[in-house]
Amino acid sequence: MWQAIVNWFKRRRRGKNISLLVPFRPNTEYRQMVWEWLEQYYRYQLPRAEIIVGTDDGKDPFCKTMAFNNAFAFSRGDVIVLLDADCMLPGKYIQSCADRIRKARKANHRLWFIPYRRFYRVSKSYTTAVLESNPKNPFRIPDPPVETAIEPDSFNSASHGHWFGALVQIMPREAFEMVGGMDERFRSWGSEDVSFMRAVDTLYVRHHTSNNQV
Repeated sequence: MWQAIVNWFKRRRRGKNISLLVPFRPNTEYRQMVWEWLEQYYRYQLPRAEIIVGTDDGKDPFCKTMAFNNAFAFSRGDVIVLLDADCMLPGKYIQSCADRIRKARKANHRLWFIPYRRFYRVSKSYTTAVLESNPKNPFRIPDPPVETAIEPDSFNSASHGHWFGALVQIMPREAFEMVGGMDERFRSWGSEDVSFMRAVDTLYVRHHTSNNQV
């Protein structure tokens, strides 16, 4: 009976909003500066969304999957965005995916997204230009970007990031729950994204992409 009451309150807490889940450990001043700028950016881009920063157990190396799971436990949104703390994409892309997920849910269809097809690593000079701009009206990198805006190897792998679920994934809450969250045996960065993507693809439904850059 008690568990039924707890579950009822959990459902009451959840709303039709978007939850941005961000794994983060402020281990350098630069990393802290980047995330503080991006946090302001996303608050302006998605004013109705909740932003939840997840932490791990403090051990080395960082456990990104644990941080995601901890953030999810505090979330209330019906659409979940797994968002790296150095990832920038327009909020309208996230909102569009969320709207399509909700429309699919009403029709009893399953849908989730890796919301881009072009992945770029921004050069230091252009990163500085972004960070020195106003998050309300940021310096924007064109699509496709000019060569000086991007690290050289990023041009060669621009179409590959979404193959691995890197940087950002958008899904209904029930998809994250069905898979049982992220695998906390992974530590540091690498392979945890593709592992989770394959799990959701297998247990929920295969993901879609959208024709955007990240």
